[in-house]
Amino acid sequence: MSKETIYVKPRQGLRIRQENGKPLPEDGGQVPLNSFWRRRLRDQDVVATQAPRKPKTKAKSTDQES
Repeated sequence: MSKETIYVKPRQGLRIRQENGKPLPEDGGQVPLNSFWRRRLRDQDVVATQAPRKPKTKAKSTDQES
């Protein structure tokens, strides 16, 4: 059985601690959708959002300048 997760960010101006006591990064993080995080969402301490996309990496050119 897979655990459902959600990507959340702290509401602006708030510092939210995760269940393990570490602060949630300002740019957010993927968290389990459990009672702890549902409560944070209900209290509007965090905002559900989409995870940021990873930038595409450019292929290195094989041409060498002399």
